[in-house]
Amino acid sequence: MIEVEKAAAYVDGLRAAQSVVPTIRVRTRQVEVQNARSRELSNPWKQILHTVSKRADGGTFDYEDLDRAAREVGHESSRETLRSQMSLYKGRGLVDAAGGGAFALTQDGHDAIADVVLPKVEPVAHRSAFGRGSSFTDDLDDDVPF
Repeated sequence: MIEVEKAAAYVDGLRAAQSVVPTIRVRTRQVEVQNARSRELSNPWKQILHTVSKRADGGTFDYEDLDRAAREVGHESSRETLRSQMSLYKGRGLVDAAGGGAFALTQDGHDAIADVVLPKVEPVAHRSAFGRGSSFTDDLDDDVPF
């Protein structure tokens, strides 16, 4: 946004100079700027928001919920990143502040995460506490007299 403001100030300066010296020509062109408001959510953030929305107590979630969900989906994030993202998403109308550092997904937020691709969860093979076998009878010692 700062670069756009600098460019606009430069063009305004050239136009002001042109009014004083009419031989200066100023050519401008429209530049389409894609800002953060128009970008689609990344899949990791869709996963994070999907996770917290499914667990939301009373429909709300907080920064600790976001941090836990981010770790669960394997996304590194700091507290500052979480705050920044929530500020951005609040401005985009994807979340509403519910007070006390809590948030709730709006309908636009639910729509934005509708096509989330969740991480594939591989089934974990059961391993007994004794380190072998997967059933109770496999864990029994042969010398037990029953």
